[in-house]
Amino acid sequence: MAATVLFTITGGEVVPEIKMPVSATILKLKKKIESVLNLKAERQTLRYDNEELNNDRTIAYYDFKKNVATLGS
Repeated sequence: MAATVLFTITGGEVVPEIKMPVSATILKLKKKIESVLNLKAERQTLRYDNEELNNDRTIAYYDFKKNVATLGS
């Protein structure tokens, strides 16, 4: 089984939780958020630990602690 990270997305009225494989890119995560929240990927800015996440990097690159991350804008 591939490693995954559970993301909690804050900053809106709805606070979804999204599970993604660590091999996925940030852009793929944004596309998943788009499908859940109907917010276009190109309009999203994701931040973790005061750092803006780069679309071309994988989730593994950011080394989220304990495979759980809260992202906000």
